[in-house]
Amino acid sequence: MTAEDIPRMYQLAESKGAAVRCLTVRLGRKESGYDPTPGVLDDSDIDWDRVFRHLPTLKRLDLTKLSLRVCLQNHYEYTNAVYGAPIEKLTTTLYQALERWHDEKTGAGLRQLTVPTRNEVERLRSTTEFLEAVMKFCPQIEFLDGYEKMKVHGDAQCYDMWAVTLDTWEKFNKTCTSLKKFSWAVVPFADPFFQVFGDHVKPNLMELSLSANECWNYHRYFRECDGQIVAPPPNDDEEDVEASRPGYGLLVSEITAVLRACPTLTKLSIAIDYRRNARSRYVNTRLYGDEFWGAVADRCPHLETITMSDCSGYANYSVKSIDTLTDRTLISLATMKSLRSLELAPARLTGKGIFEYLRISKDQEFLKNDLAVQIRVSGHERTLQATPRFYGEIVELLKLLAETSEEDLGAAACRRKPEIYIGNPYKSKVDRSWCEPYMRDRLMPVLEAVRERHPSLALQVWLCGHNGDIFNRIDFIKLKWNSKDEFDRQLFKNTPADDEDDEIYRIASMNETISLGSGDEGEGGQVTVHNLHSLRDIMAEGLGGEGRYF
Repeated sequence: MTAEDIPRMYQLAESKGAAVRCLTVRLGRKESGYDPTPGVLDDSDIDWDRVFRHLPTLKRLDLTKLSLRVCLQNHYEYTNAVYGAPIEKLTTTLYQALERWHDEKTGAGLRQLTVPTRNEVERLRSTTEFLEAVMKFCPQIEFLDGYEKMKVHGDAQCYDMWAVTLDTWEKFNKTCTSLKKFSWAVVPFADPFFQVFGDHVKPNLMELSLSANECWNYHRYFRECDGQIVAPPPNDDEEDVEASRPGYGLLVSEITAVLRACPTLTKLSIAIDYRRNARSRYVNTRLYGDEFWGAVADRCPHLETITMSDCSGYANYSVKSIDTLTDRTLISLATMKSLRSLELAPARLTGKGIFEYLRISKDQEFLKNDLAVQIRVSGHERTLQATPRFYGEIVELLKLLAETSEEDLGAAACRRKPEIYIGNPYKSKVDRSWCEPYMRDRLMPVLEAVRERHPSLALQVWLCGHNGDIFNRIDFIKLKWNSKDEFDRQLFKNTPADDEDDEIYRIASMNETISLGSGDEGEGGQVTVHNLHSLRDIMAEGLGGEGRYF
């Protein structure tokens, strides 16, 4: 599209606009990546009002594909956040259009508004004006999701942040109760905001992200709320002297209040940048422990998907277990009848707890027929003399399975067949003198016993550098009932070690966190570490590139 095409765009809006219900605006070439490529129209004077005023029945508007890079220099390298006259002109026209699309009699207006571009200098004023326009002209809004364009590595790294006061937040929650999807990345991670959200039930809310946003600068936010106009510092690296204010950031404690507003929630996601959190903490991960998940099970009975993911985008050599997330969480979630997919962060889980999860869940009258569970056994970090506790816990689980018949366990006969992945989050390369007797005397006997007692169970162990009784590392074990796939029936799946792995072992050995007194008791041997793919990536490769379960 060139400047000569602009009059044609006006004509199309006039002739066809009455039938348009969904509009996505793009200027520039269509390319992949975080941002659209600036095009020849970016510096053109487009009369947006001539377009918007001819769309009387519009319900969904997406402006995220507008490239505004050449209007004024961006503050953030990877986002569309700009400031100054150009963005003010666009938002002014937008608010006028929102008023035009609003029906005062029915209260109807746009149901979806996807606009991440707002003034980056006067954030409090621009955010307040934006939310007030939404409340006034789009009170039945279902998707206010411009933040999707502003995420870098998931919701834990999002540059669309609302400088919203608690008073404005209260009004927004009281008015816009028709939301179907919301991400906490855009608002302060704070107890007062949790309480307000929970005080106003959102009966249609289906998807919720409860991730803390590492990009928040509370020092800047509190000054803005005090009425100061604060220009963003270079790279937003100003010292966050307000990070310790009670009830905000690291000091929140009332996150479960949010769940009061979500009785029909079907998808809950939590993204954590573990690498960043290990270097300079931005979120207290202990919040996501047994108490939280117990509240989730009680207040969100229709959940189908639970995801806790690492969104750092880098190799993580310092795995930090959520020590408040234990077997109690598994027991709480075992009774959720609609759950189809469960992925938990590295946690203090045990073989006995996983077995109890299987035993309890098979007795439920589930509404869904399939269930994929991905858990990581950690928190029992190794010492210099011991391997990760993961190796002992999988043997304990297998022993319990071997002691229980297939009929007594009931997993094969129940309506819902679970598929469980038990992962090792640590990167330890075990010592050869240790792994040989472990494989020969501990693991193989229980593997054979389980296969004999549970003929319907496809049991599989994924390793790296496996050769006979020698291996570098066990990545995870998989349990799948009633599988007819020959691929699932192969007991061992091996990822061959190569020269590149040796270099990664060396790098990781200098960075992996070591804690005392929590290894696999009684097991010695020197350990080094390496970085393998995540369970998600490994399974995608093993399944021909299909991210089938995760």
